[in-house]
Amino acid sequence: MQVGEMIVAGGVIALCAVLLLRLALGERRRERFDGALRRAWQRYPLRVWHAWQRSRERRRRDRLDAVRREADQRLRQSAEDEARQLIARARERAGARPGSAGGTPPEVEREGNVLRPKAFRKAEPGTTQPGSDTLH
Repeated sequence: MQVGEMIVAGGVIALCAVLLLRLALGERRRERFDGALRRAWQRYPLRVWHAWQRSRERRRRDRLDAVRREADQRLRQSAEDEARQLIARARERAGARPGSAGGTPPEVEREGNVLRPKAFRKAEPGTTQPGSDTLH
């Protein structure tokens, strides 16, 4: 016998056993048995359908997650590259100015955790700071 024939034969045997059992039962038990079979028959296809839907949804979600991860990784990499370029440009520009990140450090006065650059001090009366224009 082939596999398909064996499956059909097994189904016929199971059906015959259920019908024989049903004949052996009394009226009230037969009604209960029929109700239980009906409920099981109604639930079984729904279980299979829901399992298939969950599996399908899980596969779809996994594909979307993979695409999102790749997009996030590309975006993160491009953001890091752009940040590195901006930092490099800022350092290049700052290298020419005194007191900037790339040049000499500014002169500051420290009071606890407060830093006050000396360039921000008000000029004393009668003196001029370099770079200040007294004509305007």
